[in-house]
Amino acid sequence: MKSYKFVFDVKSLSNEVCLTEKDTINSFRDGRVVSRFSEHWAEALYKFKKSKSSNQPGYDGTIKAGGFEKLRISIKSLTKSGIKFQQSVNQGAGRKCNNDLLLESLDQFDYVVVIDVIDFPIVKTIPIKVEYLKELVKTDQLTCGGLKRNNLLKLIPELNLLKLVKISIDNLRKKINKKSMNTGDIK
Repeated sequence: MKSYKFVFDVKSLSNEVCLTEKDTINSFRDGRVVSRFSEHWAEALYKFKKSKSSNQPGYDGTIKAGGFEKLRISIKSLTKSGIKFQQSVNQGAGRKCNNDLLLESLDQFDYVVVIDVIDFPIVKTIPIKVEYLKELVKTDQLTCGGLKRNNLLKLIPELNLLKLVKISIDNLRKKINKKSMNTGDIK
């Protein structure tokens, strides 16, 4: 899997969403805001089939991987607060998580596509094999507290070897529009 990088035109985007440029940048650096957009970006870039239900247990979609195998894909946002890999039911105030629950969450998918929005309007995608994450949990290097970007890149050195493909927003838009035409989605 490849890593992608794309850059938004903040002035144009802020006009479209009726926010100041500063508010647009701050909003799109927030994982809660950007998560729905991230799923569409990743679906178009990695050509995976999105789950029909947002309540699909554990993963956001699947990719055919030769033969009959389907790889289960989860999309996660990386923000300045870091990234957590457990299911959302195990995140937040009053919710519990431990290494067993974290491993149980990781068993639900085969790859994580991390959407790095720390430097928005620059966005990067980082595909990670779940096996790497499981090893980090087993060695207590990944906990329910998650990871910051620097630690993620340091603990999984293979991520630094990914080929970064720059894609224009126009090409991303074309991929999304092509996907919409193929699935019959409303434009």
